[in-house]
Amino acid sequence: ITLINTMTNTILGPDEVVNKYGVPPELIIDFLALMGDSSDNIPGVPGVGEKTAQALLQGLGGLDTLYAEPEKIAGLTFRGAKTMAAKLAQNKDVAYLSYNLATIKTDVELELTCEQLEVQ
Repeated sequence: ITLINTMTNTILGPDEVVNKYGVPPELIIDFLALMGDSSDNIPGVPGVGEKTAQALLQGLGGLDTLYAEPEKIAGLTFRGAKTMAAKLAQNKDVAYLSYNLATIKTDVELELTCEQLEVQ
């Protein structure tokens, strides 16, 4: 899995993604769902920033795991861990909306062919 930054025209491999974001590529969507991204109008869970999102994902895994095993969140060692399960529960709809907004759709039917899209 790679991450392409279209603004800087750079490609990040798995190690670079972990170094830059603190989570592996397969958890980037979960990361954005939790903390949001104002430039892409992804709301995220209120009160969850970069460090908290990293701690949750590093400690337990993706969004589905966080909601399947909320009792484990209080055992993590980050500021606010004791109340985070309740905060996530109150904002479950926002978290999953954010997840959907952060997901790039790859199954969209196009009426044009690749040849028709070539620069001429």
